Amino acid sequence: MRSKLIIVNIILLLVLVSQSYGWALPPVAVLDADPEYVADGCSVTLDGSGSSDPDSNIIKYEWDFTNDGTYDYNEISGSAGDGSFDGNTIHTYSNPGKYTAKLRVTDDGSSTDTDTCIVYVSGTYYVDPNGDDANDGLSWANAFATIQKGVTSAAGGNPNDPNYYDVIDVNSGTYVTGPITVDNSNIRLGFQENVTVQARSIFDGNDPNDPDSSNSFRNPNSCLFRAVIKDNIIFDGNDTIFQMNKSEYPLTWKFDAKDDVDLDNNSITIQNHGYRVGDKLRYYHSPSYTDINGLTSPEWYYAIIVDANTIQLASSFSDANDGSEIDLTGKPPSSEKHTILGGQWRMVISLYSCSNIEISNLTCKDSGGDGVYLGRASSGKQYCENITISNITSDNNYRSGMGVISVDGLTIENCVFKNTNGTPPECGIGFEPNYSYEKLKNIVVRNCKIENTAGYGLKVASHVLDANSEDIDLLFEDIFIEDCTNSIKIYGIFDDGVDGSITFKNVTAEGGRYGLHLTKSSKKASASFEECVWIDIDTDEHPIKIIYNRSQNYPVEYPVGIDFNDCQVFDDVNRPVIIYDGDTNDTFTLHQISGDLYVKNDNRIPSDPNDPNDPNCLYDWRGVDTNNVDVNIVSGVISSYKAYNETKFKWYSSIQSAIDYSADGDVIDVSPTTHYETIDFNNKSITLQSFDPYDWDVVEATIYRRQWQRFGGSYVQRWRGRQFDTQRDYPDRWRIRHIVQ
Repeated sequence: MRSKLIIVNIILLLVLVSQSYGWALPPVAVLDADPEYVADGCSVTLDGSGSSDPDSNIIKYEWDFTNDGTYDYNEISGSAGDGSFDGNTIHTYSNPGKYTAKLRVTDDGSSTDTDTCIVYVSGTYYVDPNGDDANDGLSWANAFATIQKGVTSAAGGNPNDPNYYDVIDVNSGTYVTGPITVDNSNIRLGFQENVTVQARSIFDGNDPNDPDSSNSFRNPNSCLFRAVIKDNIIFDGNDTIFQMNKSEYPLTWKFDAKDDVDLDNNSITIQNHGYRVGDKLRYYHSPSYTDINGLTSPEWYYAIIVDANTIQLASSFSDANDGSEIDLTGKPPSSEKHTILGGQWRMVISLYSCSNIEISNLTCKDSGGDGVYLGRASSGKQYCENITISNITSDNNYRSGMGVISVDGLTIENCVFKNTNGTPPECGIGFEPNYSYEKLKNIVVRNCKIENTAGYGLKVASHVLDANSEDIDLLFEDIFIEDCTNSIKIYGIFDDGVDGSITFKNVTAEGGRYGLHLTKSSKKASASFEECVWIDIDTDEHPIKIIYNRSQNYPVEYPVGIDFNDCQVFDDVNRPVIIYDGDTNDTFTLHQISGDLYVKNDNRIPSDPNDPNDPNCLYDWRGVDTNNVDVNIVSGVISSYKAYNETKFKWYSSIQSAIDYSADGDVIDVSPTTHYETIDFNNKSITLQSFDPYDWDVVEATIYRRQWQRFGGSYVQRWRGRQFDTQRDYPDRWRIRHIVQ
């Protein structure tokens, strides 16, 4: 509008000039839509009343509603009934879409001018596996066959009003599809029940054979669902399954650049590599290593298959098909581990520099990369913004259940991340920026479960962020991490690194080689743990391990900076619960370890748990100096928290409050202490048990000192499928083992 007003002002100036010379000027057409965004079936005013003629009169207005060359309506002088013009008309667009409306005005000298405006009409597009992409998609009877066609057609949503999003309604059934790319913003994807979206097999004859094709999953960067610099997308899965073909995608392998490279045959030995002719692979090695002459790290190449254990590399896909390998003329003189990267970029859902995205209620599985990925595009802003991920199950993905590279405003809640395995980091959720200008801001992860990952359950790796990066801000709340190879890792906060905070509240880690693996400086971003629990960490390591040494590439003189607030460790191994493992020279000092850490370990009861000279001490600083290290490590159980709902991953101050906030099927663990309260199960089908119903010492310490109330009239415990009479020392004293209501 502003530019049009400027043009009008210029025309008025020209009028003065034309009057001086007796020139005739043409009319000026001005067309606006009010409103610009409408729903299908709603009316829009196409307003040309701002049109003018500098030195004459407009005698005719004509509107072409769809800019197809045919003027659909006209208004002639006097049609308003009083010899004047309205200069506008009302039109209803029946179908969704992006329309160009056109106005032509004519003056009494037969001169004309035209102007156009855009009208966005939102509506619903229908997709059905039995449909046809040649249809208009505007009804179930005329549904599209592919989700991609529905997404491509959507262009009418209003970014300022979610009531005017374009809707893609996907019917029940199975959709075998190539990569789905979001072409427009302001869309809502809704799925009926029992929908499966299956990535097309790379063996499918309809799949392009060229791995450089963006329509093929042979392309290493292809994703099942991808949006780049798009805004305002609502993705309600209704338990839809998005599934890729993990076993088909090229794997990542390491090889010895000295022993496994055959210069005479230009080949590389990789046992059981599983590659196919033409697979697009990236060659990579540490920057301090030596290139194999003929190859450059990091660069893309194409596989030529010699046999099941040997490959050659070509410069192009056509060269690979022709067998024209690259000539390898040299290799490192000593052993070096180099890498052929095959997978890890084929994500299920990938968002790049997107804003205001909601994704919920679906399963993402079997990817060649991450289940969900949040990164940045090469152009546009360097982060995603305002992203909500809820009720997602991310299962059996190759790299991470979810990878977060750069984001400002992220909520992940009520999600399950499990069975990640393939190539590092193999996390449940990994936070790993690639550049210092990327962001980890305003992030909340709550009410999630992470299980059986080959790497860490949660990993924050901020080593590329520096003092000029924006502060990080991450909160993990009500999280349960179970049977991951490692549970939690915080890595890469250096003395001159990024500031901010990482907070864990009510996070429970059970099993795994490390409960907490910490590498950070006390001078920068803080790390705090509130009401967190570590249970049954593997016997060959330690529940909490602090790692640092000065030989790293980044300066660290002031480790570590960590606070424990009413945290609990359940352990049965004769070892310190927290240990420092790093430089131990005379000038090395640990800094700022504070709070309260409770340790229940009947196999390690030191005479003085805070005496570093006691061989049974609950911590081990390996003899280095300490500064403001006043963490209170207590042998025992937190007394202020009585019960833990292991289904909801949350502590409660009483058994009754845990029951009150439970649901049918929940399991509540009762702390090994004496409980004085009256309990009402409220007719809920829940399990109440000691923290270890298989350890009689724990059961003996878990005591209830009142009669059970309204417990179905039964005082029965079930343990390992057998029934036992509840043990009573006297009428109001009960030991809790395993009670099923």
